[in-house]
Amino acid sequence: MESEVFAFIKAYHRNPNEFSIRYARHTKTRKIPQEVERNILRELRNEKHLIEDKDVPLSHYNCSYVSPFLKELHHQKVSLSTIIHGAKKPGFYVKRKPRKAPHDREVLTKYIREIIQHDSSYHLWSPLAREKWYLLLPP
Repeated sequence: MESEVFAFIKAYHRNPNEFSIRYARHTKTRKIPQEVERNILRELRNEKHLIEDKDVPLSHYNCSYVSPFLKELHHQKVSLSTIIHGAKKPGFYVKRKPRKAPHDREVLTKYIREIIQHDSSYHLWSPLAREKWYLLLPP
């Protein structure tokens, strides 16, 4: 950064009347190569079954999961915002639902350890699993 400043000062001193720091871009901004866009969509399509599977308890999809695949398989470094933007167009993006206010918890027991199981959920917790499992949470 400092060397750029000195280069500008030197250019100014050489010709102060013609000096300018304006420049024109040579490439379009906010445009990614079609090959990169194709690979983003390819990797999102691979994950689409997770996004649409109603048995998988997915409230949103983490698009940053695609980034390592682009880097390792296609040797392309892409920002997360570019992946999210690419996911929104064809409908791969799952918008985060607003969080509900936590509910009040009222303990209805008289003795310690009287509650054996407080909450359970029955879901397909892993997309690779063949059956749904119960998740039991202790009190």
